[in-house]
Amino acid sequence: MRSLLTAAALAVAAVVTLSACTTEPPPARAFAELRFTNQAPLSFGAQGPEIINNFRPPMGDPHVEHLMPLPPEKAIRTWVGDRLQASGVGNNTLRVTINNASVTETPLDTKGGVRGFFTDQQELRYDARADVVVQIIDMEGRVRAEAVSNVWRSRTLGQKASLAERERLWFELVERLMLDLDSQLTTGLRQHFREFLISG
Repeated sequence: MRSLLTAAALAVAAVVTLSACTTEPPPARAFAELRFTNQAPLSFGAQGPEIINNFRPPMGDPHVEHLMPLPPEKAIRTWVGDRLQASGVGNNTLRVTINNASVTETPLDTKGGVRGFFTDQQELRYDARADVVVQIIDMEGRVRAEAVSNVWRSRTLGQKASLAERERLWFELVERLMLDLDSQLTTGLRQHFREFLISG
């Protein structure tokens, strides 16, 4: 009788242990850090840089940026830290304004039936946007120089993609978005900020 009770207790303990394990969140997947230190920073004779974020993630469908390992807003802040420097000299301020840093998910039409079952159809489309303005602002609040970037990237995901594959797609989507932003803003800053550009 005692052996039966012992076996039953062990079985219950095993079930409790198993259920406890299944409630734990999956471990976070590691991705290479997206940095922009492969290029010399752009240095300006100004204070800053200061960042103003006008984008507030809705935290619900169709937006997914809050679920991503690297949301665009975080990538933009990293870009500012790596690519823009201010000398701290003078009364002008180098300002970066984030107006959009969104990623939305759109379901795509897929075929049913046997043909659809055996085909890895594209099921979801992800659209990423980054709208950023870089300005030199004087003491009176007037804009002395301005460069604007409005970049957009899109990727689709197949029905059979795993969670890891989806997160990898999200990371690559933001990576390419930021390469576009870096190229566009670097060109604009060198063209329109010559009066304030020290190096880069």
